Amino acid sequence: QRQLFLLRQDDKFINEIFDKFMDQSSEMLPLKNLALAFKNLDLVFKDDAEIEAIFQIMDTNSDRGLDREEFKRALQRQSSVEQWASTLPLPQLLASCFPRQDALDSNPLRVVSRMDSAALSLVCALFQEGLEKLLHQAQAKLRESMAVLDRRAQEAEAGAASKFSTFKMSCGSIADF
Repeated sequence: QRQLFLLRQDDKFINEIFDKFMDQSSEMLPLKNLALAFKNLDLVFKDDAEIEAIFQIMDTNSDRGLDREEFKRALQRQSSVEQWASTLPLPQLLASCFPRQDALDSNPLRVVSRMDSAALSLVCALFQEGLEKLLHQAQAKLRESMAVLDRRAQEAEAGAASKFSTFKMSCGSIADF
């Protein structure tokens, strides 16, 4: 998946895939070929309906085919995990892993540019340690959010079921009045 992410950012790679699966007469990528292109890219979807939904969203001009730019946007579209990961403070974490600046040099970027391989390896180790802690915290919050969503869905489902339930009414007998 890492390799695929990097390839999805490469215009040359995207153009090669588009050229391989486009309809030669229209120079567009029809729905049936989009599924083949996704399969070639090891992108897995639940079913054809999900691919069709993506196609409908990405076909911005509704011409029943994806042009090169629409296909590029479709491939570079962030997954839900990528969107979640983008909320993590990774740049701040990385910056905090670099040593404090030298008193002799007031430019922190110059200090970073002068670091040797061993110092960069130490930064990587610190980043990995911080990343692991950060991911555990973020995953716990995500798990909690998912549990709340699941509970709400169950409550809504139960509420919908009880909406149509009946109960026995009793007003007593004549003697009660």
